[in-house]
Amino acid sequence: MKRTRKAIISIAAGGSQERLLQQIRKRGFAAIGVDRNRKATGFKYCDARVVASTHYAASVIKKLEKLKSSWDFSGIVVQSSGEATVTAAKVARHFDLRYVAPDVADIVVHKDRLMKELHKRGVPAPKAAVISKGARIKIGFPPPYFVKPSLSFRSHSGMSVVESAAELQSAVRCAIAESSEGKANVEQFIHGVDILTIDWVSDGKLTHVATIEELNSGPPHYYGLGWRIPANRAAEEAAAQLQKRYIKALGIDNALVETAMKYDGKRARMYEGGLDLGGDGVPEVLLPMSIRYDLIDNGISLAVENSPQVPTARPIPTYLRFLLRSDIKKGGKNIYTRIRTRFGGARVDFKGLIDSMDNETRAGAVVFRAKTVTALRKRTDAFEKWLKDL
Repeated sequence: MKRTRKAIISIAAGGSQERLLQQIRKRGFAAIGVDRNRKATGFKYCDARVVASTHYAASVIKKLEKLKSSWDFSGIVVQSSGEATVTAAKVARHFDLRYVAPDVADIVVHKDRLMKELHKRGVPAPKAAVISKGARIKIGFPPPYFVKPSLSFRSHSGMSVVESAAELQSAVRCAIAESSEGKANVEQFIHGVDILTIDWVSDGKLTHVATIEELNSGPPHYYGLGWRIPANRAAEEAAAQLQKRYIKALGIDNALVETAMKYDGKRARMYEGGLDLGGDGVPEVLLPMSIRYDLIDNGISLAVENSPQVPTARPIPTYLRFLLRSDIKKGGKNIYTRIRTRFGGARVDFKGLIDSMDNETRAGAVVFRAKTVTALRKRTDAFEKWLKDL
């Protein structure tokens, strides 16, 4: 009997997955990439390729069945949000691989279903209503509202804060235009700090990786502008308790759990979740530079039934800041030199950085580090003021 080589399946094989695919091969496994684009750049790092949409599990499974006799399917990984996560869960179940259950993945990636389940199971979350395209807008709680697509075509698009009911119709229309399902979430707007807490769940055991603060542009669009670590201690403690409640309530296991929360100074409330290996510079830049942690490599370990490592390094205060196209236009061609000279910020680049959001584009990134949280805050506050005044 011919001995087959152990292989790991990656749901998506674009530029954002290149490092993941390379790491799979570095670990000694064959990489099988799935992507609808037959020219996907990650395919050059794959030992076998499946050209199929990551949004349609049945098609992916059918094509993987044809490869089953040639490879020993040993694990599955996904570093792509939305429907790709659900597809990964369905593929995992079909081939008896280690990953979260499909019904759980389906709830988490669809914001309309997620909010309903959180309220049903007693997990603290903002009040929410879901509006379908063409439906009458009826909200049972007062403004201000945060309006966003229930499942986005593009990240950080179609979002806005609405201060009065009179502005709601326009905001809902914009959110639905960015929704792949024709639905918008209208949520209670909560003032506070945006927190992302990151944990592994492996055979029921929770391993904490990091709690970080998300930066955004504020009204009207709330573009994602980057991350700061460490988060406020009180916020981190509140997030940890909420994360445990959420994982237990939904029965999440064998996945990386990235949970977005709002902390108002007293308590945390959850508003979004993710079950993939993340992006936006967190695994590529922020975690390696702040806590010397390789999220991608540990994701591969989890996939092949090994336990993820516990971070051991004390966080170096780090601030990862995306620059918008408008920032670079104002700052000129030498903006990175000016940032390095004035504030000690270093230019960084990573796959998946460029991202279109409504009428803006993330066009670059810089990172700042300091010995203390206070020193980092002082430097980045000065940088933000300088950038605003350009």
